[in-house]
Amino acid sequence: MDAMFARELKLGGRAAVNYAALDRVERRTERVDGIDAVVFFNPGRVASVMAQVDEESLRRRPCFLCPDGIGPEQLTLDWTSPAGQAYWIRVNPFPIFDRHFTVSVARHERQQIAGHFADMLALAEQAPEYVFFYNGPMCGASAPDHMHFQAVPAGNMPLERAIRSADAVRFAAKREGVVICRVDRYAQGAYMLSSTDREALERQFGLLLAKGEIPSAEEWEPRMNLLTWYGPGGWTTVVFFRAESRPVCFWSKVPGRRIQISPGAVEMAGVAIVADRESFKRLNARRLGAIIREVSSDTPISF
Repeated sequence: MDAMFARELKLGGRAAVNYAALDRVERRTERVDGIDAVVFFNPGRVASVMAQVDEESLRRRPCFLCPDGIGPEQLTLDWTSPAGQAYWIRVNPFPIFDRHFTVSVARHERQQIAGHFADMLALAEQAPEYVFFYNGPMCGASAPDHMHFQAVPAGNMPLERAIRSADAVRFAAKREGVVICRVDRYAQGAYMLSSTDREALERQFGLLLAKGEIPSAEEWEPRMNLLTWYGPGGWTTVVFFRAESRPVCFWSKVPGRRIQISPGAVEMAGVAIVADRESFKRLNARRLGAIIREVSSDTPISF
């Protein structure tokens, strides 16, 4: 992955321009519920933040994860999961961090974690220096019509770091050797599962998802974001159950109230990306905390 990244940036295309622009991204820290969340004003992410993901808009635009929709300078690394599923790994040309990849199924199919979670675990094991994340089709995915993960360097997200150090979790249960904890800072309705047994983790993940609510007949899975990484203690997956796709302030027509933010896994883990300078000015600790609470599901789950 890193070798492909270096080759693509040498081509001097869109990715090279946007990664160089990361040095000019404005950022500041806001203390939210014991977490030092980071607010980014990154104009290069405006297309993702403002993405239209309704069915009609998706039909009208080419899929930017399919071969016909990628730029001529975008390289592709083919990867096949242990289960035999083919994926395309590419440099994300609209980065959040100094390394950012998409890992998309090598065919056009909808965003859905069922049938792909084992592949996410395999990716994490093969690239432990990265955190892999999944944005559900109503939870920050700008391509909900094409199944994909994303990968960023480990240690960049504040809540991720807090969970790794056990500062933000509370023990809930242990099943088949899988430790299940509630995340008790920043994000509501979030759970951590950790195990050295991949198959047991897959089963417990499935059981947890079965407890989540599917809010409408038009949706096919609970609203969620996922983080997964691999380390000396095995695999860790964080599940953020979601209630809303975007906060009310995203749609506000009232001057001084609109904040252009579309929370995905990165935002749920403490890195808030906004698309315009006015939103950057308005998004203080109080408002960010309120947004995360608004889009989180607080329905209690028993174990």
